[in-house]
Amino acid sequence: MLTKLSTFARNEAIRRTFGYYFLFICLGLDSAVLGPTLPALASQTSSRLGQMGLVFLVGAIGYTLGP
Repeated sequence: MLTKLSTFARNEAIRRTFGYYFLFICLGLDSAVLGPTLPALASQTSSRLGQMGLVFLVGAIGYTLGP
């Protein structure tokens, strides 16, 4: 009985670890996509690249601080 419980706990820990790892990768990909699209967004909105960078900087600060 104890071995079965410890095996379940170990499998649960491994599943959670891989789940968190996958989510971390997804968040990184989401953030990485914004960099190459910055010049295109600036040209579509007729704004300077620095202004668009500031928008993303403020968004990153808000993401860091939380809701």
